[in-house]
Amino acid sequence: MDIIFVKACLASLALLMAIMQVLLMLQLYGKIRIFPGSPATLAWWHRREGDVLLVIFLGIAYHCITRASIDPSSSRVFYHAIFGSLLLAVILFKVLVVRWLPSVMPYIAWVGSALFLLVPGAVLTSAGYYFYLWWTEGIRIIY
Repeated sequence: MDIIFVKACLASLALLMAIMQVLLMLQLYGKIRIFPGSPATLAWWHRREGDVLLVIFLGIAYHCITRASIDPSSSRVFYHAIFGSLLLAVILFKVLVVRWLPSVMPYIAWVGSALFLLVPGAVLTSAGYYFYLWWTEGIRIIY
């Protein structure tokens, strides 16, 4: 099994889930109306999906840190490392705020917005590149 393909698919799924997270919060803030259900149901859905995203990102990060080779001359790899590191740091900060720092909760929408900006950066500099090479040139990255 090609673990890079699995990572690229999981990262792409995470990007779609991040879009869903934003849509859920926009509905909870009263900006849109597309999902059925009560605010409590949507908040529960947002929380559970966030838990799944946390597991996906931690699994991908673990693999990247322990198994991936690094090309120091590649700006794509550099930007991916920056986006990925910031993404994990902001996820950790959001978990801390939600669970133990209620005084920062009024700013949680800003934290969520930062996450939504970092997810595409991390995903597109990895899975996006993988699928681009695969579809345009037939190259499959393996290690």
